[in-house]
Amino acid sequence: MVVPMIDSINGVRVRGVTDGSGPRHYAARHTPLHNEVRPAAHPRRRLAVASVLCLLSLVVMTASAPSTFASSAPSEPLYTGTATLNKSADACLANLWKLIADKSEGLPSESDVVCPASGKPYVYTQYQGVTTISCPDPARHGAVSISVRSDTKVPVAR
Repeated sequence: MVVPMIDSINGVRVRGVTDGSGPRHYAARHTPLHNEVRPAAHPRRRLAVASVLCLLSLVVMTASAPSTFASSAPSEPLYTGTATLNKSADACLANLWKLIADKSEGLPSESDVVCPASGKPYVYTQYQGVTTISCPDPARHGAVSISVRSDTKVPVAR
């Protein structure tokens, strides 16, 4: 009696001679048999894929560079609570942000930076290793004091 060969039995591939004589090889569908050879890799294709991946990563790094540098810049003033300050106070606070950023980076302070309302240079005081930069005339801004300390690096208007 001749039994016909079945190409697969419950997901298992059967290989052998077509008439059923001789050895049969059973292997799962996703694994190659011992007599099947994996196709050779193409070196040019590998080089092309590696080059494309390198170029893509370079494009991503270049595109993200501005946001990376922007995150290291001093941030904008933070307003909490209520304050009745005039428009020159914003310019004064921006100057204090710039001065404390230069101080924390070890750069010399610019001598031409003055309070926009009074035209006077900012007051530097040092106590126990903490430098405080203050507005010379905070009353012109509608505040009691406007200053920034080197340990907190956040301008405060009271």
